[in-house]
Amino acid sequence: MDYVLASEGSFGPHPYLPFLACDEEILYFIDRKRGFHLHLSLVSEMTNYRMGQVDSWEALLAFAEAAWFPSHGLILRPTDRATNGPIFKGIQSTQALQTAYEASRSYCSQGAIWVETDMRAQFNPTRMEVIGELATRLADRLLRLCPACHTPGWGKVGAEKGLPCRQCGQQTELINREIDGCVLCTYKEVRGRSDALSQADPEDCPVCNP
Repeated sequence: MDYVLASEGSFGPHPYLPFLACDEEILYFIDRKRGFHLHLSLVSEMTNYRMGQVDSWEALLAFAEAAWFPSHGLILRPTDRATNGPIFKGIQSTQALQTAYEASRSYCSQGAIWVETDMRAQFNPTRMEVIGELATRLADRLLRLCPACHTPGWGKVGAEKGLPCRQCGQQTELINREIDGCVLCTYKEVRGRSDALSQADPEDCPVCNP
């Protein structure tokens, strides 16, 4: 097999906005024919990821609506993880949801059950959209060839801080230049920022805004 493509995702608090849920996807591409590998990642706030305990059918329906059910699947199980009770996955109909709810309740002494979004891609169209966006970025990257050895995958491999303040000229912690490189050889090129920003706002300056 000359080519391999793998996908992995994780879900939890946003790395910069902990109160916001996020989906972090990774695509890993291996080209055995040319002898290189390339991986790209994407953090997206576009997700229905959530979980919690509900103690009534009405509360479960409210959770399901907020989680974009039935187009997005759910997982139900008894609240107590130590129980030998069943786990119901890939639920995408109200009938299946009610069956799973009643079965799970029979294993809980107080009637509360645990519900969470099913984040497997085949049960989560929103996650598939995020994977699709990342796949497009990967495809675009593979279309770019190294200027030196013409290997696919040319693109950003690093960055240099030090964007100068617009008011005093002091270097800031913001990215000043970006570095493109090859996934196979050692050739690199330094260029300006992708957004063409050449000066930092004084509020980001350690001198103007200490």
